[in-house]
Amino acid sequence: MYETKPVCLRCQKTNIQCEGYSNTGRQKDSWYQDSGNAMSRLPSKSAALRPAIYNGPALLSEQDGRYFRYYCETSVAEIARLFNRPFWDRQIPQVSENEAFVSQALVALGAISKAQTVSAAEAYQHRQYALQSYAKALSWMRQSLNGSSYSPRKALVACLLVYTIEAMLGHFATAAAHASSGEKLLYRNFFDPENKSYSPFRCQQDASIDDDLCRAFSDLSLQVIGVIDTQALDLHRERIDDLTHALRFMPSKFSNLQEAYDWWQLMLRRNVHWISLARRTMLGKQQEGRIGVDVDNEELDLKNVNCSWLDAAVILVSSPELRQECATFCDDIMRWESVASPLLVQGMEAPSDSREFFASCLLKLQSLGMLVQIRSVFAINEIDWDQFYPQFEMIMHYASKIRTQLFQGQGKYHLDFGVVLFVAVVGFHCRNRVLRDQAIEMLSTNHGYREGMWDAVGASMVARFGRDMEEEWADEDGWVPAERRFTITGAKAVLDEDRSMYVCGYLKNGTMDGKEIFREIFYRW
Repeated sequence: MYETKPVCLRCQKTNIQCEGYSNTGRQKDSWYQDSGNAMSRLPSKSAALRPAIYNGPALLSEQDGRYFRYYCETSVAEIARLFNRPFWDRQIPQVSENEAFVSQALVALGAISKAQTVSAAEAYQHRQYALQSYAKALSWMRQSLNGSSYSPRKALVACLLVYTIEAMLGHFATAAAHASSGEKLLYRNFFDPENKSYSPFRCQQDASIDDDLCRAFSDLSLQVIGVIDTQALDLHRERIDDLTHALRFMPSKFSNLQEAYDWWQLMLRRNVHWISLARRTMLGKQQEGRIGVDVDNEELDLKNVNCSWLDAAVILVSSPELRQECATFCDDIMRWESVASPLLVQGMEAPSDSREFFASCLLKLQSLGMLVQIRSVFAINEIDWDQFYPQFEMIMHYASKIRTQLFQGQGKYHLDFGVVLFVAVVGFHCRNRVLRDQAIEMLSTNHGYREGMWDAVGASMVARFGRDMEEEWADEDGWVPAERRFTITGAKAVLDEDRSMYVCGYLKNGTMDGKEIFREIFYRW
């Protein structure tokens, strides 16, 4: 799962030794001098929800302890905001008491989170400390996962921490590799083909892998293919078939929002696997490869061969079997909505700042967005997206309801799938001026906000480019004739310290069949 020396490439880039750090003593920056006051300003409501683990394991230095405390009191609320919260809030800090690699990884996460809230000059110090702590964590991780000390649970925890750190640092190639490895490891230990019943997040073959860890990995598995797909088609088919089998056990009534969310996560994962399989099958792309990630500069290189979200598919072949599956999976979403409806209605009647209200709106938004994504697999031209105007309108309706809770502060990183993808799709494909502008504005004004590999500002730049290419031919309502529409065909993103985005596509030249005009743009922010 891990390289023989997973520290080396990272340490070479940052001029950090892999092991043997000396005690550097207390740093003389403003955060360390004022950290006590800063922590005392945290809301008491959020502090009351967290375990009483503030200083971290005894082996941590005072400086480590400050970052560990920052993770417990601030970072965890950003990384895990809904139903995977117990894993990050309670389990991981508890595991760190006995596992040095976990405690150092949490120190690194705290330092990265802190770096996202301060000026560039201050951020450099926090980021460097994060890299040092991460290098230590990787070193101890190798030792802890060797020989008799190895366990699948420990390996999954390690993979989850590595993915989260690498993703927050903007190291997409490394993050994607670890996410894929972890998903395969969990899958091997999860399904029992002889089991005649099913619970959404109960590991059937290893009791040490509890529901909370499985729930956290559900978010991770979505990140494997939610942005860039490098998995083989037969693996997608295996996942689709197994998850479809599991969904047959979905009850006719959910006892609470947690249960509704758990079953929705299974459906979401199945559908994302199917979208990738269907798109690549119709494009005639059968091979598995590391296409789209560059291990030297960690950029994402998104094309129709590896990304199901940015451009309309060029359909070479469309089988009746795929269309039947599309109809079945849309029916499954409607069935889940019917079962969840009483809870969602009740949740949306709760106070607008409550967890129940946020979860209900988020689930409703995601179910609408997934219906659009499944049905759009067969879109041939951009005009085909116009049929989804009612769904676009409702997606923005629910996104607006939870906007305040979504985008509190700057520099927020969330592990879950969230809303950026679905709001971005409105910006990419909706030709209603009010809705499209609303989607772009919502994403563009939240600098540093990310959900997995989906960066809000980066997504807004892709959407804005498409809109601007068509503006000359748009009417006052934003509608654009089919023969003047722009199709996004690729994007490259770098989201580390230097953020940049390259976008390209083709503009119709006034006819549906004539030669299209290539356009490209480069953003930096």
